[in-house]
Amino acid sequence: MDPGVPGRAELRRVRLRLLARARQNLGAATIPTDVQNTPQFKGARAWLQYIAEFGQTPVPIPFAVNWDTIRKEMTGQAPPCHSIGEGPYGSNSGAKNSVDRNYLQWAAATGNVTTLALHDVTGIREVSGQDRFEVTCRQIDEYGTVLSTKTFVCDFLFMAAGSVYTTSLLLTSRARGGLPRLVNANVGKGWGNNGDFLVARLNLRKDVGTAQGGPGNVKFIDGQNPYA
Repeated sequence: MDPGVPGRAELRRVRLRLLARARQNLGAATIPTDVQNTPQFKGARAWLQYIAEFGQTPVPIPFAVNWDTIRKEMTGQAPPCHSIGEGPYGSNSGAKNSVDRNYLQWAAATGNVTTLALHDVTGIREVSGQDRFEVTCRQIDEYGTVLSTKTFVCDFLFMAAGSVYTTSLLLTSRARGGLPRLVNANVGKGWGNNGDFLVARLNLRKDVGTAQGGPGNVKFIDGQNPYA
């Protein structure tokens, strides 16, 4: 092993330390008992009963939401969103501790970063004869109307457009001839949804209510499941 490269144990310690810092910065916390006991979270309590019947141990899940705002949703002080199961479609109540409230805000405060909202990147290409990249994007409004097209040139390009769109940008740009050095055949293969998925269950044995509050409350780990 290269002595300059940390081993797996050290990488794990670094990952756990950085994860703890990220959770703190995002205000991630597990569901409070008083919230879980409300009528809106009847489905969450039913899930606890199912886990008990499975003989499994519930593991609380920290979410980056402001639970006080979710409490306000249930008392009419904020638009109902997470408390009626609409969290996946957007945080209309403002409960989600999204990065525009922390990391992006802190970066902008340094004076070294400019954040451009409503800019949709459409292509990337290497600048011929230079060690730089050209990024093309569309500036749009809230309804998707294209207001202008812009091109930026950078020395370093960090892509964080999500699993789907990052892969799409890389493959599309390569197919258009913009990334001739991207020759690795594995690009675009073996990627997933980062573990995020939705499941619909029918014919339930328990009453879970009509509008199920979220985010989720607990998970269980089935280490014996060969398909997990």
